[in-house]
Amino acid sequence: MTDSTVTNSYLNVSDLQLLFKSPQSKFEHNFGTCNIRINKGEPLWGALHLVFNLDRSGSTGAGSEGKDGKTAWDNIVHTMKCTLNYCKEHNVQVFVSIILFDHKTIEMCQSKEVTEENVKILSQNLSDRIKYYPRGSTDIHKAMLKAQEMAVHDFDEWCVEKPYQTFHLLMTDGCPTAGPCDLTTIATAMPKEVENYLLGFGSNHNEKLLNALVEKSIKGGEYHFTPTFEQAGVIYGTVLDSIFNRFAQTVTVTVKHAELYDYKTNTWVTELKLGPMAFESERMLHLRFPWDNMKDREICVTYKTLGDSGEHILWKYNKEYSTEENKDDKMNLEVYKYFLRQEVMEILYHRKHKTFPDDKLRKNIAALGELIKTFMKDNNLDEDAFLNQLCDDLSIALHSMEMSAALGDKLCLDRQVSQATQRGYNAAVPARMQRFDAQTAPAATAALKRTPLFRNHTRSGAAARSTSAYAAPRQMAAQRMCSLGVDDDVSDDEFYDASVHPAACPHAASFIPPRPPARRSLTTSYCARNLGNVSAATSAPPNNIESLVKSWTKQAKDNITKNQKIS
Repeated sequence: MTDSTVTNSYLNVSDLQLLFKSPQSKFEHNFGTCNIRINKGEPLWGALHLVFNLDRSGSTGAGSEGKDGKTAWDNIVHTMKCTLNYCKEHNVQVFVSIILFDHKTIEMCQSKEVTEENVKILSQNLSDRIKYYPRGSTDIHKAMLKAQEMAVHDFDEWCVEKPYQTFHLLMTDGCPTAGPCDLTTIATAMPKEVENYLLGFGSNHNEKLLNALVEKSIKGGEYHFTPTFEQAGVIYGTVLDSIFNRFAQTVTVTVKHAELYDYKTNTWVTELKLGPMAFESERMLHLRFPWDNMKDREICVTYKTLGDSGEHILWKYNKEYSTEENKDDKMNLEVYKYFLRQEVMEILYHRKHKTFPDDKLRKNIAALGELIKTFMKDNNLDEDAFLNQLCDDLSIALHSMEMSAALGDKLCLDRQVSQATQRGYNAAVPARMQRFDAQTAPAATAALKRTPLFRNHTRSGAAARSTSAYAAPRQMAAQRMCSLGVDDDVSDDEFYDASVHPAACPHAASFIPPRPPARRSLTTSYCARNLGNVSAATSAPPNNIESLVKSWTKQAKDNITKNQKIS
């Protein structure tokens, strides 16, 4: 099949691109990519009801000040004002309900239409520090019950003809310290007929709880994280952009005679649920198939649009494949970039789940980082945002191992999900993570001993700030609008040096945010599992299979053996 694209209205499915076009006996599988893209379009909603649930417990007040003297609550109020202004800029009828919670809940407004006048009134109310101020402990269960109560409303009262829906967005900086604290009870109280977006800020919230709650949400949702409250607007901008500009409620991909990578389980499957997709969004799928499978690979994309009771099916076939081995077959370097991405996603999975010994994971992270940096150097791609973000992810995975679990695990979880789902933002990396040495990160330093290029990697602007390489212009505009007046640079000294919040989790009492981390990574893919220290690799991946095999297998295995001797 010639390179082409299957199009149905707004949704496009690109042709399957292969790493090689003929079997290579030295490798177990071939690797390929297929891109799903939604074209530009106008919002399809007739009305939206947004339920904002804001944590105003004592941890957001005194003790949470940054260098500018602003508390976490100051930043929450500022972000909420910017968000209200963002909501009124769309050709969609928007209603908001705002809940403030600590150990009690306060209903600031119920189903208030977003108009110029109402935004002004709500902004003034939010700024009332006498009436609304940080206090008390954190009862997430009670906040969920209140959200369920306020989320149930009849859209027909608003005479809505186009599609409509309610979304619940809860922001918290701590673990539940009042009321029921177990997952089952809180999940039971969570709003049922709405999508739930749970946003965690700082290192003291329970990301495992919030992530598990999202998994139990009947209508779905997402968990998001940022280390600093200054970046709250970036998250709100990203989430609201995806909501306002939604095109498909569900997108499911199935394949025949091939497999798709599922980042959640680190496995290869024949069916993958992508969830909702917005206008101008993309998802690059990773596929593999054994060399001896000569049948045509078939890709089926099923999706349901807003307000559409039916489903649309697109079939995509790919037949361009030789059955004879060709050692001179040239590798597709564009696909190779995504092969590197595959390796990074697998490493992030192992870092998240801690499935291998730390020393081995560290050395393999360093090896893969060196391979990517070498490829960038020899192909004049030093400024490539996509490849730099891969290096950022690896660097964070490595150095997060010498952080406390309270911060390191959250960063790695966010980087894994952001990379796999191509979110428009990454968790902003604390600046001090870039200042590591043999004293602050001894294990990472040892792992990087023989990887000069990766050792000197400086995090790209996309990681040092918060906007990712995947962010579309419209997303970046939404992020800016929800962050107006907030410095996008990450100033984390106050994050590291501030005293622990009084309403934090029990384990946080002794929490002292550490410095950069380091870790190991054994991937499961057919090539990367052989990666070792690649300091000897001084050129880009060869274009013929013989030299490719030499650099990825024999040399890599030799380097792994040498690596084990590095203390």
